[in-house]
Amino acid sequence: MIAAFTLAGIATTMLGPLMPRFQARWHIGDAPAGLLFMAQFLLSVLSAAAVGPLSRRYGYRRVVASGLLLIAAGATGCAVAPWPLVLAAVAAYGCGLGLVIPAGNLATPSARNVMLLNLAWCAGAVLAPILIAILGKFFLWALASAALASAVQVQYMQDLPAPRPQPPRRGTAPLTAAFLFLYVGTETSIAGWVSAYAVRTPAASSLWAAIPTVFWLAMLLGRATAPALLKRVRPQVLLRASLLCAFAGACLLIGTRWQLPAGALSGLGLAAVFPLVVSEYADTGLVF
Repeated sequence: MIAAFTLAGIATTMLGPLMPRFQARWHIGDAPAGLLFMAQFLLSVLSAAAVGPLSRRYGYRRVVASGLLLIAAGATGCAVAPWPLVLAAVAAYGCGLGLVIPAGNLATPSARNVMLLNLAWCAGAVLAPILIAILGKFFLWALASAALASAVQVQYMQDLPAPRPQPPRRGTAPLTAAFLFLYVGTETSIAGWVSAYAVRTPAASSLWAAIPTVFWLAMLLGRATAPALLKRVRPQVLLRASLLCAFAGACLLIGTRWQLPAGALSGLGLAAVFPLVVSEYADTGLVF
């Protein structure tokens, strides 16, 4: 499952560093290119909503394997499809991500293993720009092959029974959902467009691959150190500090030429937001 989540991290974040090449390949501007992000995350959300029923019927193992096959198919489509058919390929691997990530988390029997899976996802996010820079046009084919091999490997894993759905805590679900909606939009916007933004900034044009790597590496480090910080400060305090850090990083990205430290500050600030909000909601039903 570690390999599956590493590949999921690569696939989730690859559109950002691939965007300059995609725009040059299909001669498209920012507005049509933004449809790629919409296709990925819209299908990811819709497929994630079906993970519960699918897992109860077929088991987590088959759901994760099916998601990996969709990632392989979508990556292959991105390598060969013309515009606008590539939107269907992006939607396919977005659907696969919506299956792999929630099903993999639910299939993990301990909190420690859940943390390891999400660290593996962050590691994949860090690797994505590096692999794109190294492999070039072969990157998508390599991702498709790795996802296919991982799907075969998952078939031999021990499955766990899917739990019965639990009712959400009254009154807090809409607030938490809105908060997570804004968080995902912020993370996606920064990570997805920072490469294209760097290419158009003379002082940072050579850093198009480095900046997203720094962003995800900072997020990886932030999530690795958050458990130790929670022994010293309350979750609500860490959450507010993280939001201020992310806001400062976004302001630096927009208003200065310090692209690398701005990317690191943004990733570090966003690192703890998602797990803190989810865990606080699950434990107490409160966000702040």
